[in-house]
Amino acid sequence: MLTSCVYLYEVKIFPLNIAILPGERVPLHIFEPRYKAMIEDNINNGENFGICLSFGGKVSQFGTEVKVHKIQKTFFDGSSDIIVKGVRSFKILEYRRDPSKKVCDEAETIPIDLQGEKASRRDLLELYNEYSDKFVQLEDFDVSLLDLSLVELARGMGLSYQQKDRYIGEKSSEARENILFAQVKYLLFIKQQEENREFNILLN
Repeated sequence: MLTSCVYLYEVKIFPLNIAILPGERVPLHIFEPRYKAMIEDNINNGENFGICLSFGGKVSQFGTEVKVHKIQKTFFDGSSDIIVKGVRSFKILEYRRDPSKKVCDEAETIPIDLQGEKASRRDLLELYNEYSDKFVQLEDFDVSLLDLSLVELARGMGLSYQQKDRYIGEKSSEARENILFAQVKYLLFIKQQEENREFNILLN
């Protein structure tokens, strides 16, 4: 949902063929000069940047602000392997593309508060509990299931980049819960199919 106190802010945009949720950690390889400078701004000045799903030349209207979590390796040519962590999601109101590609694209955005949403559907929590018993290692979580926010559930469901982008862009927590409910049902179906296949192999 949009924050109750809506404010505008500028963010540099890194369009990629990925989408990131708040709290998610993702590896990136940085090699273009404009993005090297963007990373330096984040490390030295705390200036976060936004990652938006880019597909077929079109940049999504939604994205997630990220910060550098770790520099894994720096190469002789100045490129680097880093890990970024999602901070907060946003909606783009105005996108300003740099045609020269010498500096980063920028956007005027408003924040979307995904961190504060809690799951309200009991059937979703029950299905996720069943799913986590089969798919998720217990050490992946440091809180109980009831304490997890909706976006924490989303991070553990193997959503595609398109699903993540749609999740961020939905207008209500109910709509986001519907996405997760459908996804966890699908994952449980796949798990059951795998178990049936393994059982049939043992019988033959």
